[in-house]
Amino acid sequence: MLRSMVLRFALGVALAAALAAPPTTARADDLPRRVFKPTPMTIKAPPAKVGQRVTIPVVFRAWDRWSIRPDFPMGMRLFPPESITAEQLIYKNEDALLEPDQGRIDVAVTPYQAGKIVITAVLTFGVFKEHAQDIEIAKVSIEVDAE
Repeated sequence: MLRSMVLRFALGVALAAALAAPPTTARADDLPRRVFKPTPMTIKAPPAKVGQRVTIPVVFRAWDRWSIRPDFPMGMRLFPPESITAEQLIYKNEDALLEPDQGRIDVAVTPYQAGKIVITAVLTFGVFKEHAQDIEIAKVSIEVDAE
């Protein structure tokens, strides 16, 4: 419980700092780091019917020559609109398949209204490259077309 609260607080602080402060490469430590900017991702869901559950694979990759750190606390928080329900709102390491080249989270949702529905999410995961490490933060848009 405490670890979960600390992780949520850390994710919130990291996201708030990233959105409020201008990007900078000046760091206190000697590890090489890249200039931070949130990565936007758009995921298209498979066809869905109103009232029926659909599973959406959210696949993410570290950019350039970076690799995903499976030992780093990964998290994804969904913010679904009222027209759709998600079986789970918060995903962690144990909910994801994490490999060095990519990660995958299966998101299960049920739409209750016809039309295009967009679920917003924030995804964070650790990346590393040689002697450097960083945190990747992505704003995810999951688009569901319900019939």
